[in-house]
Amino acid sequence: MPRACHSLEMKGRWRWVCLLGALVCGCGGDDGSGGFGQGSPTPGGTTGGDGDGSVTIDAGPPPTNPGALECQGALPQCEAPAQPGLSATICGVFVDIETSEPVKDGNDGSELCTEPTAAGPCSVELRAYDALEVLAEPESAEPIAVGAIATDECGRFAITDMAVPFNGFVALRTIGPGLVPTLRSLPVEVGARMTNVTAPTTRTDTDDRWTRQAGDPFEGQSLAERGVAVVQVVDTSLVPRAGVRIDSAEPVYYFSDQSTESRSVIAVEQAATGANGTALTTQLPRRTHTPPGGSEPCRSDPLVANRAGYVFFGQSRLLSDDLCEPAARPRQLEGRDSRDGTPRSVTEL
Repeated sequence: MPRACHSLEMKGRWRWVCLLGALVCGCGGDDGSGGFGQGSPTPGGTTGGDGDGSVTIDAGPPPTNPGALECQGALPQCEAPAQPGLSATICGVFVDIETSEPVKDGNDGSELCTEPTAAGPCSVELRAYDALEVLAEPESAEPIAVGAIATDECGRFAITDMAVPFNGFVALRTIGPGLVPTLRSLPVEVGARMTNVTAPTTRTDTDDRWTRQAGDPFEGQSLAERGVAVVQVVDTSLVPRAGVRIDSAEPVYYFSDQSTESRSVIAVEQAATGANGTALTTQLPRRTHTPPGGSEPCRSDPLVANRAGYVFFGQSRLLSDDLCEPAARPRQLEGRDSRDGTPRSVTEL
């Protein structure tokens, strides 16, 4: 159970509200690497204690970041001791959601970004949010408090002294010139230093191309303008899973790319995930996926929502590579926030 769930007073099955938040925001399925980059991340990452009393969580190998040697590793800000209190540090790299390649400056520089630029990593604006709030209302959600956000010309970023929401889930948002607002969610431990986290960016020309390849299904409105979820299905080892069908009330679009990292070619007649394990849907998946050879849907945990004007990226891990179990019926769970007594409810899908 996520540590934050212990801060909730029990009322009936209220503790499930926090656990279901883990399903929506990725406690059980997303390790931070997001399926981008070379190789396969170690399931769950690796955790080790630091001399300063904090915990370092490695989200898996980062994307290959060719260029100057200064671009290797994390920003120096990531090495600072954790601040006391309910805070954490997130360090990683911006990646292109279509190619999985790092977003880099054309001159292979490695200086810290001090002023916004027209393109490249210094043009990307990064913010952190309470994941449950931003997934529900991205336009009205307020960024959570941080000590500082640093980025450099290599496309690396560091969010330091970040206040961890009571639910333990943080959403990273990227936006900038020529980019569509993109969100992905992470479970974050208080006092942790998360490394090798990927923050996806979505180019407007990627959104336009995906929309054309899908047959312009919304009469001039792009997939992102409609609100699209980019769901990558992975197996229990976090390897992209081909041949999986997403259960959704609206059309689902799959990729025919032969690479596990590329999301470039939508095949409208394709009925299941290809090599990259990825699907696009404008309707929130029902968390029931039918894997290869399975007659019953497997429950899993996509980290996505559908809101107009946004791209939501998330991984959905199959509970089993071979054995499937029927999906549960929706349940409405209710309770109160132990901090202020505010009534809260959530639907278990």
